[in-house]
Amino acid sequence: MYLTFNVGPSAVSEEVKNDVREALDKNVLSLSHRHKDFLAMFQAARENVKDFLSIPDGYTIYFVSSATECMEIVGRNLVAKKSQHFIFGSFSKRFANTLKKIGKETVIREVESGMGFNYAGEEIGEGVELAAMTYTETPTGVSLDENELEAFRKKYPDLLIAIDIVSAAGAHKINFSLADAWFFSVQKGFGLPAGLGVLIVNERAKAKALKMAEEGKDVGPVHSIANLEQYGAKDQTFETPNVLGIYLLAKQAERFKNKGMEQIEKETREKAAYLYNWAKSKNMEVHAKEEKYRALSVLCVKLPSGVTAEEFHKQLNAKGIISGKGYKDMKETHFRLANFPTHSLEDFKALTAAIDEMGK
Repeated sequence: MYLTFNVGPSAVSEEVKNDVREALDKNVLSLSHRHKDFLAMFQAARENVKDFLSIPDGYTIYFVSSATECMEIVGRNLVAKKSQHFIFGSFSKRFANTLKKIGKETVIREVESGMGFNYAGEEIGEGVELAAMTYTETPTGVSLDENELEAFRKKYPDLLIAIDIVSAAGAHKINFSLADAWFFSVQKGFGLPAGLGVLIVNERAKAKALKMAEEGKDVGPVHSIANLEQYGAKDQTFETPNVLGIYLLAKQAERFKNKGMEQIEKETREKAAYLYNWAKSKNMEVHAKEEKYRALSVLCVKLPSGVTAEEFHKQLNAKGIISGKGYKDMKETHFRLANFPTHSLEDFKALTAAIDEMGK
């Protein structure tokens, strides 16, 4: 049994494994998405996610296949012509490339890897309808600052804002009133098997999407917001969805809700402080340059001097530990650690002790 710190898919808890067994016993995997039991499950999943994350009234939750699909849905439904993207890593770049591939004009603002954006000081180009952002860049461990986002929101009150919260959702509190569309997938902070995306939109975003659909714009053949809303209003989906994923999300969100976001965030911050302080004490370089942009839920750290990536992961694996590898061009120079609710402080102490052993 490995102790897993992959940044996605996350470690799956025994509670979730038990939920899967229960789903098998209850025949959930063969349940029709028009059956009354599915409708109740769908409703429970939405209500539990809303309550746990403290999503304000006026926002609607939809279920799709992935966060990457959400990028396309946002692009087709909320952007007629032009969007502006703030790129500081691979997934904010994916957001921009997705919209570019479906024919949208994309204004690009980009900073070097390891740096964050001072959104309060950013300017929006003429004709831009949507600002596309990423909360936490999973490859680099860089995050946005909500105080700066709030200032940006006040500066551009009429601009639609969409934010990818894949590696942040579930691990700490997010102020959902600061943007019009949010999306994530469940295999990270929620500690569930991959295969389910969650899209959250407010009334203003929904109104634009419905208007674009009425005008005959290309809003997508299946998962347009108009279609998601039509079926979601009946606690249904257009097509057969990831029924097991929705079932597991309802159960996990209820557990997290009962524990409370305040306690989960407290633990997340304590674990993050422990890891950042440990890295500092060992003179290990954290990739996120400025402290205020350092993510709570994902850490990207340069490998210890003289240790190759292959040897680093081989030694950890021999101790029953799996660390996240560096992403793409940082694969040979960095390692990454997920700090999700599925991880405990004791887990991280075991991890750091194992890494410290390598230097002896």
